[in-house]
Amino acid sequence: MNKILVLLLAVLTLIAFVACDTGNGGSGGTGGSTDGNPAAYVGMWTGTMGPVTVSITLNADGSLLAYNSAEGYVDGSWSASESGVSISFGDVETTGKLENGKLVIIFDGENIYLEKSGSNSGSSSTGGNGSGSTEGNISYVGTWTVTMEDQVLCITLNANGTCVAYNSDEGFAEANWNVTNSGVTITIPGVGSLDGKLENGKLVVNYGQDIPLTKVDTAAYVGTWKGTLGGATLSFTLNADGTMSGYSPIMEPTNIDGFWTVTNDGVMIGAGEENVSGTLQGDKLVINFNGQIELTK
Repeated sequence: MNKILVLLLAVLTLIAFVACDTGNGGSGGTGGSTDGNPAAYVGMWTGTMGPVTVSITLNADGSLLAYNSAEGYVDGSWSASESGVSISFGDVETTGKLENGKLVIIFDGENIYLEKSGSNSGSSSTGGNGSGSTEGNISYVGTWTVTMEDQVLCITLNANGTCVAYNSDEGFAEANWNVTNSGVTITIPGVGSLDGKLENGKLVVNYGQDIPLTKVDTAAYVGTWKGTLGGATLSFTLNADGTMSGYSPIMEPTNIDGFWTVTNDGVMIGAGEENVSGTLQGDKLVINFNGQIELTK
């Protein structure tokens, strides 16, 4: 087996292809401690290994999400120290450091170069050759929506690589996404993948055809909303990442976790098996749930 193939297999094993124990930190500690100076490492790092796109999203809490286009996603943990960064996947541990704006992972004596999304400093791959990401994940983060005749499609892309997708035919789905050399890939477990790219301020995804989605502002909806249902308290907490939680003592179950999104017509809340629509009316959120219910923050 030639050296290039051996290295490729080693990198794939390192980045996303072994089962990981997220309870172990990169240096044998717990919780993925980010002691040292982690700020420079936090973000999405991406590159290519032959035909395979790879990326690692290092989160500020010491967790990570790794991706490769051949096999998908896997969780892990990392920690930073004065000497660099440690990355842990189960029994495999490796170290890395920053060089000229790139994350250089050391594995079996070889340097693997990953470029941070948002950097235009050049390419990223083993030995510094090849093509890397040219658009940053910060440009994609947010909620994107479009109405096509009688169908609504919404996608919320979070900075940590998670995603909430919604279409009016099938409801909500939890997904993941990553930056690639040509744009982004959104992977919905059990459904498949969507490729997208930014064009003229819109997120254009291939959903059977090229569909342009417009970014919408969700800030006015984020927070905890309360009202009454059948004389009992009803509350919904809408989080910025597209997740939600709800509560009412007369509902079954009384506590509901789900998702939500902003559409061109207002808001859609996935409360358990129910999809509830609503609109902002002044300082109130009016939802359609067994009639109209007014909620206030």
